[in-house]
Formats: sequence, C-alpha cells, structure tokens
Amino acid sequence: PVQMALSQNISLTPELLLATAIFCIVFYVVKALRTRVPKGLKSPPGPWGWPIIGHMLTLGKNPHLSLATLSKQYGDVLQIRIGSTPVVVLSGLDTIRQALVKQGDDFKGRPDLYSFTFITDGQSLIFNPDSGPIWVARRRLAMDALKSFSIASDPNSSSTCYLEDHVSKEANHLVSKFQKQMAEVGHFEPVNLVVESVANVIGAMCFGKNFPRKSEEMLRIVKSNNDFVENASSGNAVDFFPILRYLPNPALKRFKNFNDKFVLFLQKTVQEHYQDFNKNSIQDITGALFKHTENSKDSGVQIPHEKIVNIVNDLFGAGFETVTTAISWSLLLLVTQPNVQRKIHKELDSVIGSDRQPRLSDRPQLPYLEAFILEIYRYTSFVPFTIPHSTTRDTSLNGFHIPKECCIFINQWQVNHDEKQWEDPFEFRPERFLTEDSTAINKTLSEKVMIFGLGKRRCIGETPAKWEVFLFLAILLQQLEFSVPPGLKVDLTPTYGLTMKPPICKHLQAWPRFSKTSVFKYLNGTERKEPACGGHVAPMSYPQKIMPSLYGLLTFLSATELLPAITTFCLGFWVVRATRTNVPKGPKTPSGPWGWPLIGHILTLGKNPHLSLATLSKQYGDVLQIRIGSTPVVVLSGLDTIRQALVRQGDDFKGRPDLYSFNLIINGQSMTFNPDSGPVWAARRHLAQDALMSFSIASDPDSSSSCYLGVTGVCEQGGGIPHYQVPEADGRGRCLVESEANVICAMCFGRRYDHDNQELHSIVNLSNEFGEVTASGFPADFIPVLRYLPNSSLDTFKDLNKKVYNFMKKLIKEHYRTFEKGHIRDITDSLIEHCQDKKLDENASVQLSEDKVIAVVFDLFGAGFDTVTTAISWSLMYLVTNTRLPYLEAFILETFRHSSFLPFTIPHSTTRDTSLCGFYIPKGRCVFVSQWHINHD
Repeated sequence: PVQMALSQNISLTPELLLATAIFCIVFYVVKALRTRVPKGLKSPPGPWGWPIIGHMLTLGKNPHLSLATLSKQYGDVLQIRIGSTPVVVLSGLDTIRQALVKQGDDFKGRPDLYSFTFITDGQSLIFNPDSGPIWVARRRLAMDALKSFSIASDPNSSSTCYLEDHVSKEANHLVSKFQKQMAEVGHFEPVNLVVESVANVIGAMCFGKNFPRKSEEMLRIVKSNNDFVENASSGNAVDFFPILRYLPNPALKRFKNFNDKFVLFLQKTVQEHYQDFNKNSIQDITGALFKHTENSKDSGVQIPHEKIVNIVNDLFGAGFETVTTAISWSLLLLVTQPNVQRKIHKELDSVIGSDRQPRLSDRPQLPYLEAFILEIYRYTSFVPFTIPHSTTRDTSLNGFHIPKECCIFINQWQVNHDEKQWEDPFEFRPERFLTEDSTAINKTLSEKVMIFGLGKRRCIGETPAKWEVFLFLAILLQQLEFSVPPGLKVDLTPTYGLTMKPPICKHLQAWPRFSKTSVFKYLNGTERKEPACGGHVAPMSYPQKIMPSLYGLLTFLSATELLPAITTFCLGFWVVRATRTNVPKGPKTPSGPWGWPLIGHILTLGKNPHLSLATLSKQYGDVLQIRIGSTPVVVLSGLDTIRQALVRQGDDFKGRPDLYSFNLIINGQSMTFNPDSGPVWAARRHLAQDALMSFSIASDPDSSSSCYLGVTGVCEQGGGIPHYQVPEADGRGRCLVESEANVICAMCFGRRYDHDNQELHSIVNLSNEFGEVTASGFPADFIPVLRYLPNSSLDTFKDLNKKVYNFMKKLIKEHYRTFEKGHIRDITDSLIEHCQDKKLDENASVQLSEDKVIAVVFDLFGAGFDTVTTAISWSLMYLVTNTRLPYLEAFILETFRHSSFLPFTIPHSTTRDTSLCGFYIPKGRCVFVSQWHINHD
C-alpha cells in the first residue's frame, strides 16, 4: 500500500507542477498590478476586466461613449486596464480642471507609448514624454514664435496679418472649387477639397509657400493623414500589447513610412528656409522660430534646427487635422440645420454685407457664427480624448491615489455632453452660447467647452486654429448656401480616431447666394425637418409631388434657355432686397430719384456729380439717397444739416466706408481713409495732431522766421518762378507744383531740392499721375465685379501707392537713424519724438509704429500738397480775371468758396443706426457731404 501511494503521488507530479506554475504566474501578475496605496487614500474603482486583454472588449469601437457610461457608475476618476497596463480615466469638468490646471505639474507628463516614438523620431514637443525644464523652455519659445507670426502683418497686403491673408485666399479658392463642381455635376464631396485648402494654409503658415495643388507632396500628405489619425488615437492596441509590434500590421507600417518621409521633407524645407532667412521679414512660423532662436542664443533655451523641424511638424499636424475636421463637420450640420444656416446668413448680411470680405476683426460683431462654431466643438466633440497624459510623481485626485507614470485618459466628449453642465446636451443649439440679448458670447459657458485640452499640455495652436475655422466659415457662408438634394438622408455617425471624422457625404450642394431664384429654392425643398438621431430626411415639397415634369424641366433645361430669365429675375429681386432697410417707427427713409438696375444713379451723376447732386437737393431736400451700383449712398447738403451731422452728431457720422480703393492706400493703414473710428484711431489721430502742432510752432535758431514753416516759404521765394505758366491739363503749372513739393518735403522730411533735381521731378510726376488716375473716381468701389476685370486705372493706382510707400519708407528709416531728441527738424522728427515719449505708456494703442508713422506722413504730404497747389493755381487764375480784389485774406476765402475745388469731403459712413432731419440712416451707410452745394447755396 505504501508503494502504491508513492507511485500515485509521483504520477501526479506533472499536474501539480503545472498548477503550481499557473498559481505563481497569476500571483505575480496580481502583485505586479497592485500598487501600495498610502493611508487615507484608495485606488480608483473600475469594472472587472478580462485577463491579458483587460477592458479592450469593454471599450469597443467608441471608447468615448463606453467610458462616459462607466463614469456614471464609477465616478469621475475610474481605472481600467488595456492589456496589462492600468489606465486612469478622468471625466467631469471640475475633476479635469483640478488635475490639469490646479495640479498641472503632477499631470503634465506623456506616457512613453510605442506609436509616439515614430513621430519626428520621438522628439515631438506634443508627444514626447519629457516634461522637464528644457521642455518647458522650448514650449514657451515655440508659443512666442507662433504668437509673433499670428499677429505679424504683410506690408504688401490689406489683411491684418499673414494668417488672415492666407485663409482669405484659400477660402475664395474653395468657393470657386465648390462652384466648379456644381456646374459640372451638380453636387460634390467636400472633404478632399477642404483638406487641400487647409493644407495650403498650414503650408503657407509653416513654410511661407503654397503647396501646388494636386502635386505629389500634397497628395501624399492628404492620403497619409488618416493613417496618422488612426495610429495616434487614445487606446491604440499596439501601444499596450507589445506582441502586436512584431506581427504584420499594414496600418502601423504606413504610419512609420509617413512619419519618415514627412520628417525628411520638413528637414529639407527648413534647411532651405534658413538659407534665405531675414529676421526683419518674418513671413511664416519657421522664420519666427529662427528669429526667436537667434534672440535666445545666450539664454540656454535655444532650439537647434532638428527641434525646429519637430515643432513645425507638431504645428502642421495639429492645425491641419483640427481645422479640416471642424470645417467638414460644420458643412454637414449646416445642411441638417437650415434654420441655423439662415440665421448665420442674416447676421453676415447685416454686419458685413456683400461689398467686402469678412475679417478676423469681425469676430466680436458676429456672435451667432461664433456660437455655431462653439456648438460644433461641443456637439461633435471631434477630439474625444486629449493626447494621453501621465503623472510625473505619486499624487492623489478626489481622494484616489494615482502612482507616478500612470497613463491618464481625459474624456473631453463626456465633458461636452455632461447633463450636469449642459441643458439638452444631445441637441444642436448654438443659441445656448449667447447672452440673454443675443449680442455677445456667454463666456462662462464657452469656457466649459473642451476641444483643445487644458493646462500645461494645452494645444499651442489653439488660437490660430480658431481664427482659421472662423474665417473659412465666414467667407464660405457669406458667398454660398449649402444644401443636399431633397429626400437625401444625411448620416452623422462619426468614425473614431485621434479626431472623429464625419461620414462621407458625396451629394453636398453649394448655391451662390442671391443668385438662386426662389423657384429653384422652393423646388429643391429648402424647408427641412429637424434631424433625427441618425441624420434627417428632407421631405419632398408640394410642387415636386404635383408637378414632377415641371421640376425636371427646370432642373435639366439648357443654360442658354434658362439662365437669361433666371438672371433677370435674380437681379431685380436682389436690387429690391438690397435697397430695402428695416426702418424704425418715426423716422423715414431718405427720398431720392429712380435709379437703374445694377448701375444705380451713375448716369444721373454724370461728369460733374457735385452739380448734379446740388440740383437734386433742390428737389429732394438736404438729406437724399441715391445708389451707386447696388450701394445706397446718403447725400448731405445745406450748412445746417451738415453741421448737425458732422458736429452735433459727430460720433454717428465719423466713420469711413470700407471702399476697395481706400484699402490700396498705404496698405489700408491711412488714418484719413481707414474705416476704423474707434479708440485706437482717436488716440493715434490725437498723437499725430500733437506732433504736427509741435512742429508747426517749433522755431529754427538759425532763422528769423517764427517757425520752420516760414523758413520753407522764404526758401521757395528765393527759388522764384521766372514767369507765370498757364496751368497744364491738371490745372497747375509745373513750376508751381515743384515749389509746393519743395515746401511739403521740407516740412515732412527736412529737405529741399533744386528745381532741376531728378528726385523732385519724380515727386511731381507721381503727383500728376495721382491726379490723372483719381480724377474719374473708382467705380470698382461700388460695383465689385469691376475689380476682377482688366482695369488700367486701378493697376496704375496700386503701383503709384507702392512707389510712394517705398519712397517715404526710405526717408523715414533715415530719420530714425539720425534722430536727436530735442532737435526737431520736421514733422517726421516730431512724430518720432512723440512715439518715444509714449513708449513707457502701458496703453500700447496710443503708440505709432514705423508703418503708422509712414501712413501719417503720407496723409499730411498728400493732403497738404494737393490742396495748396490747387488753391494757388485757382488764385492765380482769379487774379488774372479779377483785378480789383483789395483784401488778401478775403480773396483767399473767396477762392476757396467760389472754386470749391474739394466739392465733396472724403466719404463718411455711419457708425451706428441714427436719424437726421427726421430721416432714418442705418449703421454702415456711406455718406457723401457736398461742400460745393454749401458754398453755392
């Protein structure tokens, strides 16, 4: 029996050993996963998970939804496992703010994930696990460079900054692409077109050049982008299951290849950029980084070239993906929410109209569009998780212990759909972000939207990305109305990834605004029902049910038969609509004569508009309205009426209309012609007046004249006009023009020329060319289509402005080099001295930059030169024809009155809705002030 028992025990030894081994392995795994928790704290709770795979099956295809559901059961701090790796998931706005903002140093790390090592060789500022002092310093340097570029302005453009210029160009190109697709097939798929345009903007921002459309570089970036998004998302299996790295994985292979090729492309581009880098001309982010690097050579936080490549890669990827996804989602939601689209159109029409393009400065005046964008961010939450964080040390949150180097998921989708924070979170309702009076954004609510992360890892490209999305949508919606064919179901189910992509919609339509007839809009079924959970179905309209043949006929008729009728109808409808204004009770709209469609009253004005309008004022009164093209213009006559408008109601009428030609003058920076009339303009105008007054009373110790102005006049007496010349075609003798040019040059630049000096002759020639090209005005100011047709006058005007700008810039730069405080030689010195006196002022808006100094000198030079030469020319003509004029001052006044050589002031515009003499005048209305009529009333 003993031997039998012994033999049985020996036979059980293999089974026993196997059981023991399994027990030891399980024990070791459990022990390895357990963390020592300090007293008073506890480990985050979480659901039961499977061995080896953890909670991968629980997460499913939509981890953001699964984890949001789990947070309702386990709270805002819960723990799961992906494979054998513990992951803490944070939900709830307060909890996330506590972690990322208040305890930001504890949660600013990045986990050392396998996929992150392929992004710029593991050196990416965004994905790199490093979070020490060097990382902080380089991140700060990158943010400074990005900020510098974001606000940098292009001297050759009227846009406020390079970003605005790039986006405006690409948005207009996108409009053209949409319209081309509509003309060819009647519908289009927008995503690829949006991707090309946004890539061009990001390329221009980062590299200072536009990618050639449909080039191999462009196509490679576009095609590889989805691979990047797929592999960089939170919860990528290859990051948590090491064995998958050694198995065939086509997506991961494409991801590696894309990163390798893109880094090589960036290295080549950055190296080429460095060769022609000019720190005084920053035109892209790479240049801004170079400049900040050179300025930081002695600070210990310098960025070497390879780090610049990494930063540019981060900015390119983040800005590209965020903006394309936001715009793509916006287009889908616009067609499913037609009422929202109509409200945006109404806001754009009332604030901007159709005569100019939206600008970044329009954002505060377009609260509903801004609310729509915020609701896009919240409703779609297309960045469901931030890039994973990790803890930099042992810490605690909400009473739970979280060990060092623990992977952290931040569920932004849950924050944006939390019923504790949002009323009806699953409804698309932009109005939720507006204040009670709907005139501004509710900042408390807008700050609750999470899309760019929080704290020390917050997206550094957040501000430029928001600017891009706003400007793209504003320009698209100003010009187009989006829809889908009637009866088409629009799917809104996203595809999960680093960003959640909208589904492909191949039948989007874009109609030019104000050109699609009401018949077509009705037959296409513009009245929609609100979207259901999976999208929406547009019902067939009544005409489609009872008149299918008529619908088909209108849809498929040839353009040669249908377009003339549609065009005529649209033009008439558009003109009537454009000229109508909602008039408050009490005041009435100014009256005026009947005008032609399209051209308005251009024929009525004729060659002498001051005479024509003076005649009309006798019939229609001192406040009358005409149209130039489709633009309504209010004309003021009569001294009492004009004094009432410009003096007693001066704040209402101090604006300038945003005319096309005005934007060409000194790049739109002229204080005389600029439409801005706010505090910054007022402060700079006051500063310019102070400088001008200081120079006017400044005396030359080497002269007996009372001031410098007297010296310049005496100098020109010495030059003398040898004999009187009959005024040339422009009404001014050349010697007279040369003399006055010398006076103005002496006043502005402290230099006087001999009458045979070539530079003086160039100034006189520029003056004469200006007079010739501006004599007939610019119809393109009021008829926008003329801007795109061959126009020699406009081309000449642009060239003249560039020549004058370059001439003045050269002289003013010389002044900055030779300036001596206390020794005022001319107006430019006076301006420079006032600028330097204001440098210590905390209110930067009252300072004049070098470009602003150029603009002020241009205004003074142009106005003084043309006014004085014209006045003296007329005076000489009157002296010849009127020999008995004993009083000099009276003679000069009579010359001003009788000649009225400035028949109108530079056009004004109203800064707010107002009334004058019982007539209602809306905000932004162009106002002509007839000085000729006053002087001949």
